Amino acid sequence: MSDLEVSHSGSMSRQEAAKVVRALADALAEDGSHVRLRLGNSTAELRVPEQVRVELELEVDGAEVELECELTWQLGGRPRAGTSGHRKPAADAEG
Repeated sequence: MSDLEVSHSGSMSRQEAAKVVRALADALAEDGSHVRLRLGNSTAELRVPEQVRVELELEVDGAEVELECELTWQLGGRPRAGTSGHRKPAADAEG
């Protein structure tokens, strides 16, 4: 059973999608270990260590293309739910 999952999906323009990905990239690049992640109406603050595992996957199935970017790391402690939404393992979620 999962401890925490917060998810959001929906349609947006390519420019809006770039804004979301850019905000995440900028947060990861900043000094410090905390990353604030906005998913629709939910917000989670994640503690991200200096080293993370990165998995990129590209799948083409007929006329549909799926691009996934997955970042994983080990938790230093138990996650605390502080957001609303569907729950799955994420990271130390606060606030």
